[in-house]
Amino acid sequence: MIKNLIYIFLNTVINKTFQFKGRSGRKEYFIYTFVEMLIFIPYCIWFRYYAVEPTLINVIALILCFVLIFIHIVASTSLNIRRLHDLNFKGWWFLLSLVFSPLIFLIFCFIKGDVNKNKYGEPPKD
Repeated sequence: MIKNLIYIFLNTVINKTFQFKGRSGRKEYFIYTFVEMLIFIPYCIWFRYYAVEPTLINVIALILCFVLIFIHIVASTSLNIRRLHDLNFKGWWFLLSLVFSPLIFLIFCFIKGDVNKNKYGEPPKD
C-alpha cells in the first residue's frame, strides 16, 4: 500500500512534471494530492510555530520550501491538465479555476474520465 502510494507519487512528480500531454486518472490525482499534503503540512506547522527567528536551519527550511513550492506549481499544473484531458476537456479549462474558483476544478476531478480512447490518448491504467 505505502509502496504503491510512493511509486505513484514519484512517477507523477519526477517522470511527468513537465508532461502536459496524455491523461491522468482520479487515483493518480488523489494520491498526488494526499502525499503532497503530507509534505506541506509539516512545513506549515514549522513556519507557524517554530520559525520565528532567522536561524540557519530556518533559512535552509525556507529555501527548501521555495523549491518545493516551485515543483508543486509545475507538477500540479501538469497533473491538472492531464486530468482534464482524461475528461476530454482542453487544458485551457484549467485557467477557469484560476479566474473563478478552484472548486470548479475540484468538481471536474471527481468525475470519472472517458473509458475509451479520446483525442488525448489511451485511458490511464488506474
